[in-house]
Amino acid sequence: MADEPTRPLSPPPSHWTVVPAAGKVALNGPPLVRRLDATVARRIVAIALLMGLLGQWLLVGQAAGINVLLWTAAILLSALLVRPRDATFDRLDAWLPPAALVFAALVAVRADETLLVFDTLTALTMTAASIAALGGVAVTRRSLGGLLRTAVHGTSFALGGSTQLRPALEGVSELPHASAAGRVRPIVTGLLLAGPVVAVFVALFAVADGVFASMLSRALDWRLDLADWPLRLMVWGLLAWVVAGVLVLLAGATKEVARDRPISLTRRLGTTEALTLLLATDLVFGVFVAIQAAYLFGGIDTLAASGMTYSEYARQGFFELVAVAVLAGGLVLALESIVRDRTHWYRIAAMGLLILTAPILASAAYRLALYQHAYGWTELRFYVAAAILWLGACVAAGLVAVWRDQSRWLANAAAILGLVVALGVNIVGPQAFVAWENVARALDPSRVPADGLSGLDATYLIGLGDDAIPVLVAAYPLLSPDDREIVGEALLERRAESLRMDAAGGWPSWNLGRERALEVLRNASPP
Repeated sequence: MADEPTRPLSPPPSHWTVVPAAGKVALNGPPLVRRLDATVARRIVAIALLMGLLGQWLLVGQAAGINVLLWTAAILLSALLVRPRDATFDRLDAWLPPAALVFAALVAVRADETLLVFDTLTALTMTAASIAALGGVAVTRRSLGGLLRTAVHGTSFALGGSTQLRPALEGVSELPHASAAGRVRPIVTGLLLAGPVVAVFVALFAVADGVFASMLSRALDWRLDLADWPLRLMVWGLLAWVVAGVLVLLAGATKEVARDRPISLTRRLGTTEALTLLLATDLVFGVFVAIQAAYLFGGIDTLAASGMTYSEYARQGFFELVAVAVLAGGLVLALESIVRDRTHWYRIAAMGLLILTAPILASAAYRLALYQHAYGWTELRFYVAAAILWLGACVAAGLVAVWRDQSRWLANAAAILGLVVALGVNIVGPQAFVAWENVARALDPSRVPADGLSGLDATYLIGLGDDAIPVLVAAYPLLSPDDREIVGEALLERRAESLRMDAAGGWPSWNLGRERALEVLRNASPP
């Protein structure tokens, strides 16, 4: 039998790691572009343990405040310490770390519960995006599919990436300078073992001796309660595990995250089908816009057409119209993702839908303004107004993107515009704005239309958060006797509650809105 020609050896698949000592190919989990050596692994372990310790100290038993900013800054600093030197940082991503810090700082500014949740989640998202950018991922330039793929891969690594540390640490004897590493490793191991032991002894000493506990409490500004230790240890371990996984991903810069592949769809929508769908939708939108122009903006009698007076007709439907605008934008975005060919007529139809969405948003804004003028502001109406502003900006961005055939950037533009609007909402402060506008409306009856609802909804205002407290305290002497009674009792209860919260929390939960509310309540409590 003739000998077969020798075939050249092909390189191993990208998800295999070559082990130099044994010269074999081994499957070691998710693919790493850079081999994770022992030095980097030890650094990741040390940083993760410190971040876990810092996190449980800042977060356990504390309200959201300046602790979110400190935690965010520490995470970004940790990423800088682990980031590979040869990783390329896209200049277009330079805004991500400042954005993370700004929204984390806003958590310490506003006491509005809705803003606290949004700002915290936004700071977390921007921090994750910053870490990805430091690892060489072009986040801002990335397509929507690439961003989703990066988020999924990053989440999986945050949950399981810590397992990649063990092979690197086990191979420490095979690395250069193994003797130096051998001297350091026992010290690190001893410190890791000493941490829990020392913590237990410190806790016991604090329980046994009041002076020791008092001095330690003043030094660390936390309460040494043995009941909290299981929770603190659990949070410490959980945060350390997640941080280690994220840092492993950053140090390794996986190929799966590094590349940006568009979402491959096995089924595409034909251009004719998409054009037909758009034209039918444009027709419905065109008819509705014509009705708005005639009846809402043109002044034609609505009583004969609908049985409603103009004020009744105009003060309803703004929620539904906002939903229509959201669905229209989602339709354009979905079609841009699945249509086979973006022909000239297809783009004209898509732009027509966006153009027709603009007067629908104007109708929603006008209806909301009339409703607010008649019944006053609420937080929900404020956020609807902000949503209308954001949707209007997205419509403008969508027109530019579709016209220039750059719709892949539409989701990125919508997200950035959303952050800009959210920043403006934080600057204004919904609760303080709503309280101030409603008080001014109650004190000036000329601002209320003849068929509107006059007076002050004191029951609603006292339910607002701490950001509204300074406004209510300042307006208290100007209110009617009935409103003063309602607001006064509520402020006294809020004062007692704020004092309890201030005594229970530590400096990590410091918040400007809560601090201002507590200050005015202390200095000017109503009778």
